[in-house]
Amino acid sequence: MNRILTLIALMMSGFLNAQWVQIPSPTNFHLLNNLYFINDSVGYAGTNNSIIVTTDGGRSWSMNPGFTDLVKACFVDSLNGFGITENNFYQTFDGGANWVSINDSVEISRFYILECVNGKVFVSGNKSIQGAGYWYVSSDTGASWELRYQQDSIIYIRGRFVDDQNIFGTAVSHYFHSDFSRTMNHYIKSDDGAYSWQTIDFNPVVNVSHDVFCSGIDTCFSVNAFHGLWQNSFGIFRLDFSTGTESLIHNQQESLSFIEGFNSSLFIGGGGFLSVSHDQGDTWYNQDISFLTGTQRALMTCHVFNDSSAIVTGADGCIIRTDNFGLGLSQAALPQPNFSVFPNPSQGHHDIALSELTPNTFCRIELFDLRGNLVKQVFSGHSESSRLEIRVDLSDFPAGSYFYRVQTEAGVSQKKVVVY
Repeated sequence: MNRILTLIALMMSGFLNAQWVQIPSPTNFHLLNNLYFINDSVGYAGTNNSIIVTTDGGRSWSMNPGFTDLVKACFVDSLNGFGITENNFYQTFDGGANWVSINDSVEISRFYILECVNGKVFVSGNKSIQGAGYWYVSSDTGASWELRYQQDSIIYIRGRFVDDQNIFGTAVSHYFHSDFSRTMNHYIKSDDGAYSWQTIDFNPVVNVSHDVFCSGIDTCFSVNAFHGLWQNSFGIFRLDFSTGTESLIHNQQESLSFIEGFNSSLFIGGGGFLSVSHDQGDTWYNQDISFLTGTQRALMTCHVFNDSSAIVTGADGCIIRTDNFGLGLSQAALPQPNFSVFPNPSQGHHDIALSELTPNTFCRIELFDLRGNLVKQVFSGHSESSRLEIRVDLSDFPAGSYFYRVQTEAGVSQKKVVVY
């Protein structure tokens, strides 16, 4: 009886943690851009020169040399699917075993966005690197294509579909390859299925928007690189398209991308970690992927199955899998300490207070400018009690807006402050 109870306890212990394991990969090419499943068993992941296929829910993979340079694929049903490379458009009628070119169906020579939503197929791209941008839609599984929108000199980089009417994304205009700082980056929004688009510019200091994820109508999150792009300054912003406002909710010195949304959670891959937020980005905590090494730790694409298992892919052919993704994410995060800054705005100093700490908790407090550059290391060490108080001298700081980043074992908190 004791042995049975011990076995049950061990099983429950494993069930309460989203334990990731690395799956042997048949390729060393990056699996950064494309991961799609036809059902809970059969799936594909794109590489630079081919695609790999699984028939057992991602537990094992093999090469499928029938398709090269796949950028994105989507399926209307178990047999009918579509795929794009950088300069070609394909369709399959047998679940991805064979593909035929349908490039002549649309007036696009460079493809960027492909999505299958509610039986409709959306494809977007350009005639050239600076040519007109197009949105085409098929409502009859590719038998015919409708041109819904055309605009000169715009490149649609990323599209996120809440449904077949509400689409959000990123685009660039006035593209300058030789001087990327002159390229104009925009957020875009359509609420009528791509017939019309609204351009919204939230933050003029953002240089590049790497990715955008939408949890609902008008509520999106973006990963942005600041003007200090080559200095590795990246931030996560909450975007409110209804009011045109944004707020910085997470800062990281490594490149980031949203890899998936699961119910109300957000997931970020990059910089050697897999971070999760349950509360629309207010708090974050990390999943354990410490077994990954090198560039494999750059995770980019994710698929969550109906049974709460999941597959994540990344650089150098990296594939990791968990059997209890949902249960692992239901764990309560550690309580965040109470973090206050006074006075704010301020001219001479800030008094920072962290309360409700566990004694001997490691804390790091840093001050950044709005471009994500570290301007002051305020504190790095362990708290002696449940409260930590620090006065920050601001006499040498130029007037402007900054933000404090506080990191503890519970995660990361940030507050925007003003110096005048």
